[in-house]
Amino acid sequence: MIQNPSAYVGQKEVLDGAEYTIVDDSSIKSSTGAKCTTLVTDMISLFFGQSTFNEAIGDWDVNR
Repeated sequence: MIQNPSAYVGQKEVLDGAEYTIVDDSSIKSSTGAKCTTLVTDMISLFFGQSTFNEAIGDWDVNR
């Protein structure tokens, strides 16, 4: 789990050899690859009403 209280959106962190990008509510849709969702407070807009979202989320770090 990546937790960095001083993290900023777009920052890259490496955990177990995998690189994660720190995202927030507004950047989660446009970011590709592994994501750290520490700064995300609401994911409903990511999935609600979206028929085109088809991205694997298995490599996202969603632990807090």
